[in-house]
Amino acid sequence: MQIATSEFPSLTEAKPQSTPGSLDITLHARNYRARWAQLGNVEQLRVNLRVESGTNGAAKMHVETLDLYSTRSRRVFATRAAQVLGPSVDAIEDDLSELLIAVDHAQRALAMATTSKSVAEPPPVMNDAERAEALKLLRAPDLMDRIACDMSTVGEETNKKLGYLISVSRKLADPLSAIIISQSGAGKSGLASILERAGSDSADYSIRALQSKHKLVQAVPVKDPTTGTIHTRTLEVEGPAAFIETTTLLTINPENASRCFELYLDESAAQTDRVQHAQRAAKTVEAISRRERGRALERTHQNAQRLLDPVAVAIPFAEKLTFPNSWLRTRRDNLRMLNLIEAVAFLHQHQRPRHQLQSGAEYIEATVEDYAIAYSLATTALGFGLDELRKPARDLLALIEGKAKAIAEERGAHLARPRSQSW
Repeated sequence: MQIATSEFPSLTEAKPQSTPGSLDITLHARNYRARWAQLGNVEQLRVNLRVESGTNGAAKMHVETLDLYSTRSRRVFATRAAQVLGPSVDAIEDDLSELLIAVDHAQRALAMATTSKSVAEPPPVMNDAERAEALKLLRAPDLMDRIACDMSTVGEETNKKLGYLISVSRKLADPLSAIIISQSGAGKSGLASILERAGSDSADYSIRALQSKHKLVQAVPVKDPTTGTIHTRTLEVEGPAAFIETTTLLTINPENASRCFELYLDESAAQTDRVQHAQRAAKTVEAISRRERGRALERTHQNAQRLLDPVAVAIPFAEKLTFPNSWLRTRRDNLRMLNLIEAVAFLHQHQRPRHQLQSGAEYIEATVEDYAIAYSLATTALGFGLDELRKPARDLLALIEGKAKAIAEERGAHLARPRSQSW
């Protein structure tokens, strides 16, 4: 499309001029301005790209959003821009190859600057009182209950504990992940890091690669503007990654479900009553002091996370454990259960003795109590994944069976015992 240049300032700099999220560059007398919103996506490099040529009064312009990593997308942009500006399609494509490298360099420089800044910043300093308070929390015999009590989400005891352990697992070699499933308005966002699956489905492959291989490698074809040859540029993102996302969909991609705990929120009337009561209580005078205490609790938990050392975890009784083997997906579920035991032990590291290998490396051992916590939390979540019916369908079936049983008892009849759901 052609746009009047008076709406935009002219781009005149010959050298690339970049700011966070944008790049201005002149290539072969054509001025380009690329803007992007996302940083570090190795699958796509989506930019809003404006190209301008000519002088004031006779300038022409083309604006379009495209994926610079896509050969087809670059070709389409070049074809349309050539129709407006006049040069050949190949000339515009050569520009885009140079632009791709320039934008990639700008993004890398921004990422390095951001990383350097974060590394340069000294970590928060805990005073003696704060350290003592954080250690007191980590050494509490009822640590998991304390965690659930300190979280602001009403009810959802199991999901809160699992969510906390998943966040802790980011410090481990094999982090955990979860998908929270419920209807809209049930309160999923209070437990999640990715608020809606609909916003991350295009990154499914990337997420799975980081979960399984702990590294994402993407090969991108780039045309050399000088020789015209195509060469491959390899981009890498190091993992692993732990995440929690939400969805209203009842059907989950098996590739995702087999890598994540499936957590269903409590949608009962009793839970709704608890939520509404909490909402009303949040508007009272007492709520102001509760918010102050809440900020103090938040600092305590942040300090507690800082006191979790990167120590290895061994499960001495691992080979004595058994797990269902009737489903192929249990090959992953079994490992997820072991990783959950590891996460529980890791969180309780200040309640476990330190052991040392001959090399000097330290480790802690998971206890039977750690296993009991993991088992109590995982039983329901893993059971949902192994059940032939989704939870809403299973709940409906239970309701029907209960109604049928009541009618049968009224009539003096006997119902066949339903097939047990157990894993």
